[in-house]
Amino acid sequence: MSVSGGPDIIQNGLVMYWDAGNPRSYPSTGTAWTDVSNNSATGTLTNNPTFSASNLGILVFNGSNQYVNSSFSFSPTTFTMGVWFKTNATVSAANIYVPMSKEGTNSGFGLNILGSNFGNFNSQLEFFIGNGTGVNTVRYNTEAIVQDRWYNIMASYNETLLRLYVNGIFVNNAVCSTISYSVNAFNVARSVQFGRYLNGSVSSAQLYNTVLNDIEIFQNFNAQRSRFGI
Repeated sequence: MSVSGGPDIIQNGLVMYWDAGNPRSYPSTGTAWTDVSNNSATGTLTNNPTFSASNLGILVFNGSNQYVNSSFSFSPTTFTMGVWFKTNATVSAANIYVPMSKEGTNSGFGLNILGSNFGNFNSQLEFFIGNGTGVNTVRYNTEAIVQDRWYNIMASYNETLLRLYVNGIFVNNAVCSTISYSVNAFNVARSVQFGRYLNGSVSSAQLYNTVLNDIEIFQNFNAQRSRFGI
């Protein structure tokens, strides 16, 4: 039996796992999204995101004020993050959708979907790390994120490289030698620094205190892809 109650994902180094399709994690009601990695990293649903039984269980966010927050302590020098999500509307030119983040001013890490005003990266996915004085980024620049399509995004950092994966496949990397932290808060569907949210749906989110390799990342994707018709 996996931590998710379904097909096996990698469990070594797993420090947080929220899954709306697992009744142990979210029983379809309430404000607590329980961490089933047994590390007590419970998230709090804010402003009533909606539960849907689609895809065995997902949370739907309105893009204006709904999100999940947890203040558990996690400030690693190496890590892997993962999320299953889809957008429910195309990101506008001046907006950013934020599937998950742990960020302050020039600090932390996260995933963004950028509007076209941000360097003409229209609906492109970005993985960023704050280095204390600025940010290092790597983007999925092959194609835009498509509305209503499910994606499994995983990203890792090993003190040298940011690596980005889409649906189990490595897509890009960038050099980064420093990561800085200024806040503990971890969020799904919100950027604290910029007040941006996700108009979309999230089924699960994961954090690891280790760097997963390409085979392990594909295993995580393959374990749940049938749930999303991929």
